[in-house]
Amino acid sequence: MGKVMIGGNTLESEMCIAFVEYYPRSLDLTNCGTALAATAVKNFFGIQEMESEVHVNPIIKLPERFQGMSFTDVVRDYNWSSQDRLRFQDLMLNGEHDPYCTPDQE
Repeated sequence: MGKVMIGGNTLESEMCIAFVEYYPRSLDLTNCGTALAATAVKNFFGIQEMESEVHVNPIIKLPERFQGMSFTDVVRDYNWSSQDRLRFQDLMLNGEHDPYCTPDQE
């Protein structure tokens, strides 16, 4: 079938970065965006519990078959059928997304 492309900032990662300028400066924000809601992602892969949903690559606690694996490992090892790919693409496009903003660390 093909392999999964994980997002990130390395040469082997999917890089999708947009730059937006706005005025006036507000809240010293350095990073804002949206991400697919964690519940939707967990449900898709059958993940019941993770160590932390705010960590970039959390470790899975439950179910037992994923225990100790990173989220990235679960995604890479998933047996992607054509139907699964279409379902996940639809989820990414039309599923619930949560906004986030990161304040400047200076």
